Amino acid sequence: MVKISYYKWEIVGNTLRAYGGKVKQYRHNIPVSDFFQVVRKILHVCKKDGMVSKLDILNGMHNAKLSGNRIFNKETHDYKIKIIFDILTSENVLRHEGIKKYGHNKKGRNPYGYILNQSEEEIEKWLYKLKKR
Repeated sequence: MVKISYYKWEIVGNTLRAYGGKVKQYRHNIPVSDFFQVVRKILHVCKKDGMVSKLDILNGMHNAKLSGNRIFNKETHDYKIKIIFDILTSENVLRHEGIKKYGHNKKGRNPYGYILNQSEEEIEKWLYKLKKR
């Protein structure tokens, strides 16, 4: 079973807010457009490889252009990928497979694979509803 650090999330305006911490609570914000961009990348990798890891996304998004002309950097945006995987897992969009996609874990990043837990059609409907919020 994968540990989910962010227990609650919401979309407020153009920002996705994720809340974590049981004892000392905290909140992280992600621009909604960045969230959708990363989710699209996750879906693309799942469709291509049948499985996706956080490492796939960190490497695949490196140097990608984000909203506000920001550039994705895997060192500074690592926590955003964690948030998005936590949200997708808690919403049953992804399922943690518990098998390593890669042979070893580098720098504490999770090499374990996730698979889609819903059909692409169901995921597209869920994403459409989120965009309408």
